[in-house]
Amino acid sequence: MRSHIQFVVLTKLYHSMLSRQLDRIPFLPATLDPDILPRMHLAPTPNGDNTPETFSGRLLLARLAGFWRRFPETSTAEYDAIAAEERYEQFCSEFLASLPGAFALEPDEQWDETSRHLPLQRQMLHTAIFESLCQNYRGLIFCEMNQIQNVPAYKKALLSSQKKALAVAALKVLDEISKLHAMLGGSQTRFPGIVLPTFEAAVLLIAVCEDAEFPAVSVEGSLHTHKIDPLGAGTWYLSRERCVQATRDALARLRILAEVSAMAEEGADALIRLLNDGNCQFSHVNLVPIVNLSGS
Repeated sequence: MRSHIQFVVLTKLYHSMLSRQLDRIPFLPATLDPDILPRMHLAPTPNGDNTPETFSGRLLLARLAGFWRRFPETSTAEYDAIAAEERYEQFCSEFLASLPGAFALEPDEQWDETSRHLPLQRQMLHTAIFESLCQNYRGLIFCEMNQIQNVPAYKKALLSSQKKALAVAALKVLDEISKLHAMLGGSQTRFPGIVLPTFEAAVLLIAVCEDAEFPAVSVEGSLHTHKIDPLGAGTWYLSRERCVQATRDALARLRILAEVSAMAEEGADALIRLLNDGNCQFSHVNLVPIVNLSGS
C-alpha cells in the first residue's frame, strides 16, 4: 500500500511539473483523490504531536503542482501581465500562506534533528516554489520591444516590475540549488533536479539582461499589499552585476557537472552559445568549450 501511494503521488507530481516545464498540456487529472492520500498530522493533534511525516514534502510538492494546474495553459498565447500578477497574488495568499511551519519559506526548524529527511524535503520544495514562480513570469521574455512600447504607462511599469520579479525568482532558484547541491554532498551528480533548474534559471537571467534598461529604477512603494511576498524584497537589491555573477556561477556549476552528466554538458554549451550571441554584459565570462572528461 505504501509503495502504491508513493507511485500515484509521484506520478502525478512529476507529470504536472514536467508538462509545465516542457509547455505541454497535461493529460492526467489535476487533482489527487483524497482517499488515496496518506494521513498526515501537519496540524496540531490532540496529543500535541504535529511533527511532519514521511510523505509531507512529496504531498506539498503535489499540492504545488496542483495549484498551478488550476490555471489554463498560456504558452501559445500573448503574455498577459495582469493575469500573471493575479496568479502570483493567489499563490502567495493561498499556497504559501497555508504551508506548515516546517516547510514555510522562513521555516520552523525545531524538528530538523529528529526528522532526518525533513531539511532535504524542505529544500526541494523551496527550489520547486521558485521554479514555479519563474514559470509564472517567463512568458514576458518573449514580448517584443514594439509590443511593450505601445502599451499604456501603467502596463509598462507592471512589465518592468515583473521582469525584476522574474530575475529575483531565477536568482532564488540558483541560491536554493546551491543549498540543495551542498545537502547532497556537493559532488558531481547527474541528478536532473540540480542540472535542469541551474540551466533554466541562467537562461532567464541572460534573457532579462538583454534589456539595456534592466533593472529600471524602482519607484517608491510596492505593487503587492499581501503579507507574504517572496520576490518583492529582492527587487530592491537587484543589480545587473548580481545577475551576471549568478550566471557565471551557474555556468561554472554546469561545467563541473559536465564531467559526469551529458545533460550538464549540453546545458553548459548552450549557455556559452547564448552568451556569445547576446548583447548583455557578459564579455568578461571565460567562454571555454566544454570537454567531457568522463566520456558519458
